[in-house]
Amino acid sequence: MDDGVTVSPLVRIAGVVSLFAKAKNESCFSISSCEVLRFSHSIPFYRTNGNERVGVAEGFLELDTAALPSDLDSAFTSITLESYMALDKKTNIELICYACPDSEFYNFEQDRSHDKFEAGQIWALYSDTDKFPNIYETKQIGAKCKVQIHPKIGEVWAIYKNWSNKWVPSRSTRGTKYAIGKIIDSTEAFTLFGYLTKVDGYISVFKPDVRRGILKIPVKESLRFSHRIPSFCLTKEKGGKLHDCYELDPAAVPDVFLHKD
Repeated sequence: MDDGVTVSPLVRIAGVVSLFAKAKNESCFSISSCEVLRFSHSIPFYRTNGNERVGVAEGFLELDTAALPSDLDSAFTSITLESYMALDKKTNIELICYACPDSEFYNFEQDRSHDKFEAGQIWALYSDTDKFPNIYETKQIGAKCKVQIHPKIGEVWAIYKNWSNKWVPSRSTRGTKYAIGKIIDSTEAFTLFGYLTKVDGYISVFKPDVRRGILKIPVKESLRFSHRIPSFCLTKEKGGKLHDCYELDPAAVPDVFLHKD
């Protein structure tokens, strides 16, 4: 549990004393290893196999009422069994689109074209919580596996400027501030984050921020990292004026940076 744990929210099924299921409209969130005291206690449970009751499929959780609050109705959000099962039967898929400006030098869309997908690869999905690519999926055949994502040297990442070990992800990004930087070094104990700053006159071109320098992030603060930002190192663009600068994928850059000064 050195890197923390991933928590999946549950929802109570109305009309049944203590039957719960994975909430389909809420995203998983992480709790770092330094926040383990947030956990109160373990609750014994029984996982249904699909034969206990008509309409109750395999995978529901019946929790021990002795380990739950006495007033379940006020303590937990509930949904009827019929409504919960109907969520899987919906044929209409709601597509959420977010507008972002086009890049000026490199075509980042070509890196996520259909022909680039292969079995066994790990891809980042855009979250509906903060609109950034920070949900990771791997395509495996007949197997499930746990994947740990760590910033690598040379990559560009966004971090939470106002992060603390008490911070919890929220659907509201109001008040969330970001910094962007390149990974300079990474060890088992810490990661060196070299700040980048915006180059005036361009949508998403950044250069090393000499004034702010390098931030040392200990491994216990790994949740400070928000998401990786695809980048392209510029060389001869604009007659070489942007040499050693980086164009970042506008689709992964926080909105506050996406403007031409």
